[in-house]
Amino acid sequence: MPRPKATPPPIKPADAPRTRERRQRVQSAVTGMAVLKGLARLGGRASLTALAAHIDESPAKVHRYLVSLVEEGLVAQEAGTQQYHLGFEALQIGMAAMRQSDPIRLAEASLVRLREALEVTCFVAVMGNKGPTIMRFEEPGLPVTVNVRAGSVMPLLWSATGRVFLGCSMKSACMHRPKKNWPQPARRGWRSSMPRTPSARCAARCRPTTAPGCATPT
Repeated sequence: MPRPKATPPPIKPADAPRTRERRQRVQSAVTGMAVLKGLARLGGRASLTALAAHIDESPAKVHRYLVSLVEEGLVAQEAGTQQYHLGFEALQIGMAAMRQSDPIRLAEASLVRLREALEVTCFVAVMGNKGPTIMRFEEPGLPVTVNVRAGSVMPLLWSATGRVFLGCSMKSACMHRPKKNWPQPARRGWRSSMPRTPSARCAARCRPTTAPGCATPT
């Protein structure tokens, strides 16, 4: 037989105002966090009307919370446009969170082990706005010079690193590239064997990377 659930003790009349006040404070914190998260989801900057519509609250109510957030430095307001944006204290919170979960920092130990095991130059790259960008770089003790450093951008189509990234995001990465950077069929020899469409040519270029499982298209 399941044991009956214990019923909470009744709230005494003297405790009722304090209970209501505590619930109001908790609800206020929830609403304040909703305002902050809504501002972040709108790109970190928005007007009062747009923010209120985004979180489905009245502009008057959102304004009251924004005043408190401005006083605490979590939100700031531009004098010219009257738009609200995330403030300095919000930036400090975000930077602290990034330091705790930096994937590049977490990859450093594995990068060193890989370089020691292979005795070749190894690096960690992430996709930047201009292409795969080297973030961490480890060189072996061998007298071999590699002409890349931290901050170097690798070609998306013409480097092994770029083809791994391209193989992982064929649809999004290839279609947004300028046509001049798409692989073109050669003038002689194997023109007839090359696919005609740019996306098919990108897929053919990345097939040696995706076929062994080095990258999985999404």
